[in-house]
Amino acid sequence: SLGDIGGMDAITVYGHLAPGFDVALSPDGKQVATTAIGSSLGDEQIKVWTLGEMKESRGFPTKEGLFHTLAFSRDSQFLAVASGGSGSIQRQGSTSIWNLETGGRHLELEGAPCMFAHPSFSPQGDRLAVVYGNLNLGQIQIFSFPEGEKLHQIDIAGERLTCATFSPDGKHLLAASLPGKKIRIWDVETGTEQESSMTLDGGGFRMAMSSQGILAASEMDQSISLWDWETRTKVGQLVGHGAVSIDLEFSPDGKRLLSGSEDMTAKLWDVTTQREILTFHDHRGNVFGTAWAATGDTIATYGHDGALRLRSIQSQSDDRNEEEWLTVFEDDFEREEPGVAWDGVGENWKIQDGRFVGTLVDVPVAGG
Repeated sequence: SLGDIGGMDAITVYGHLAPGFDVALSPDGKQVATTAIGSSLGDEQIKVWTLGEMKESRGFPTKEGLFHTLAFSRDSQFLAVASGGSGSIQRQGSTSIWNLETGGRHLELEGAPCMFAHPSFSPQGDRLAVVYGNLNLGQIQIFSFPEGEKLHQIDIAGERLTCATFSPDGKHLLAASLPGKKIRIWDVETGTEQESSMTLDGGGFRMAMSSQGILAASEMDQSISLWDWETRTKVGQLVGHGAVSIDLEFSPDGKRLLSGSEDMTAKLWDVTTQREILTFHDHRGNVFGTAWAATGDTIATYGHDGALRLRSIQSQSDDRNEEEWLTVFEDDFEREEPGVAWDGVGENWKIQDGRFVGTLVDVPVAGG
């Protein structure tokens, strides 16, 4: 059910059949996208819900693969879906770019054989980087956007790439890997690698860059390290999770960090004081996805238990550094009979009443 967003009463929507994997909130705060570990139950699609007027949702078909990760373009008009294998299965990676207004495929970008793929848009919105991670082998592709011209292809041997993020000015790309201990840095314009003194114990699983130039990196020792990008120096370490953090997301002002972990919790952190603000214990599996709306007042967590939760800030007391978050959407997607509407590859739902209203048509790739 969904609480009072956009003046709407509580409603119920349909979700994925398979365990959840990734979630993204659009920069304009109007849409949320989710993906599941598709092949386990034949749930090979991405779902997008409109949160503002709550008119309808879309379903986008995915390429063959177990893991699909998401990124909205900075103007909220496009959704990048990077597809790969799994932690132990290699498949041909690829990235689809969907036009959220028309529902058509904008670009199809061929990737590399991988176990995991991860897309990232630059803060300026004119560059897209996709990481394809494989055992002891990785590849990074950098494209112009929205044209889709491949600018650089970077092949890396001996490391399993896990993620990449842009610097605040979009001029540099940072990547982490397993078991690599160094955060690697490339010049986006030339594609040349630069010297880096930023190291991680045992490698890094996920990174996020704040608008204030603070880099957060989840390390394999279960901590989250904080780095000042301008000086390339470590400025802190967040300790509290009982397992590695799978996803990280900064608040728009860079003052808070949201982390999701294999310990089945999500945590809110104060970046300045490096204190834990809150822990959310309501997931029953790994918290794979975290997202923060550009408005700053809504966060999303999405877990292996299939539960998607959106929370809106209820009150804040700066003197005690505590926040209370009201759950405004929650769905564990436990339905014994999903119904005939699930038979298609892509569905379109009327979100007010969960009514099936159509099937998404896969439009040919532009120029292809």
